Amino acid sequence: MKFFLIGFWIVLVLLIALIILNLLGICPLCKKAPPPPPPAVDTDVIKKEIEAKYQSLSDLFAEGNFEDIAGLYREDAVFVAPGKALMRGKMNAKDFWLNLKKAGVVDVQFKMLEFYVEGEVSYDLTEYHFIEESMEGEITNSTGTVMTVWRHRVECPREIEVQNFNMLEEEKIEEEVQ
Repeated sequence: MKFFLIGFWIVLVLLIALIILNLLGICPLCKKAPPPPPPAVDTDVIKKEIEAKYQSLSDLFAEGNFEDIAGLYREDAVFVAPGKALMRGKMNAKDFWLNLKKAGVVDVQFKMLEFYVEGEVSYDLTEYHFIEESMEGEITNSTGTVMTVWRHRVECPREIEVQNFNMLEEEKIEEEVQ
């Protein structure tokens, strides 16, 4: 009986020690597993979503739906276009596209040239193509390159918005109406 009581007290003291060590976060027997690694970024899904956003921008522009175009941009988005002052926010992006429409641009198309993903940020280099029709019926094609920075959550790549939209260069080509 004496050995039983001594053994009981030893086990009790060890359990109390383990509980205290666990509370202090230094228990060698109570190590927590490391957190799981962040989910892998599916670049194909993100690329398809961005291409869909560009197509949506083209479609919304054709419809004249500038409110929904503004919805493609983050509230803190930075927008840069050749010959224009730096613009910030959804409303300035909306105004930019609205002013293009008022200036006679009738069609906007995009073709992605390069694409990169780093965590929750994606970058693309994309060719843009604007078709403008003057009051006299002359058609002007403007082409150039845009570098766009997109923000998305790794766990939900479909929630993606423009962080930064930089139109880098532009070339106009005059054409006659057929």
